[in-house]
Amino acid sequence: MFISELKDIWRETGFYPNKKLGQNFLIDANIRNNILKLLEFGKESTVLEIGPGFGMMTFAIAEMCKKVYAIEKDKKICDAMKGRFEEKKNITLVPADILHVDFRKFAGENDKLIVYGNIPYSITSPIIEKIFTERKYVDKAYLVMQEEYADRLAARPGSKDYSSITCFAQYFSLVKKIMRIRSTAFLPRPAVNSFLVGIILKGDPYYSVDDEHVFFKIIRKSFNQRRKKISNSLSDGDFLGIPKNTWCEMIVRSGINLFARAEDISLSQYATLANNVSKYLGRGA
Repeated sequence: MFISELKDIWRETGFYPNKKLGQNFLIDANIRNNILKLLEFGKESTVLEIGPGFGMMTFAIAEMCKKVYAIEKDKKICDAMKGRFEEKKNITLVPADILHVDFRKFAGENDKLIVYGNIPYSITSPIIEKIFTERKYVDKAYLVMQEEYADRLAARPGSKDYSSITCFAQYFSLVKKIMRIRSTAFLPRPAVNSFLVGIILKGDPYYSVDDEHVFFKIIRKSFNQRRKKISNSLSDGDFLGIPKNTWCEMIVRSGINLFARAEDISLSQYATLANNVSKYLGRGA
């Protein structure tokens, strides 16, 4: 579908992109073809597409795989595309908000889903969290997102982009930045460039954590005051009821420098610290 076809559909249906929904539609056929070459879909794959829009990717993906469930929140788009999608037997349009969808309904007994989507910046974090919550039913995800967010997901310790969402994503998955996409490939044109990111879900996290609740609380607390030394940020406000001298002892025991800041600490070190804290609190395995 080229820009002229897209605009024709918009005229026919009275559609106009909804800024509140963060709608930016892919209009560059060359970019679409390059993305398709990079997607690891097979003939037996079941794909859950987030926001199919007017089908620029949907129809092509359907040619590559067994089944596509197209999850679309915008009622106007659903009304406009229902008949077109129904012409393809392996595309099912699902009028729904992806954040409220039960992935289990679409996964086969033995087959996990592959998620694809060009996702709005405003709900990127909730979508990422949703995928990890539903990880039992997901093999991998390919998401087109703003470049700045992609940098954060794939960041390494010591970089300015390393953050709590980095730790969250890399605990559950292997994150790969795959392809940069210029803003000119979309209509309306977004203010920034995008990136195709691959998120490969792990069967089990790479790091052994006794209590994930404690683990993520420590990470969030550390990055909430990322310019402070870790010993000061974690001991601030009687966090977890642990006194400062005990925090310092556990930080050192975990192989972390007392003068380190949140972005200097690896995921492995956070896991070790969390396990030490869990044992102290009596919650360890």
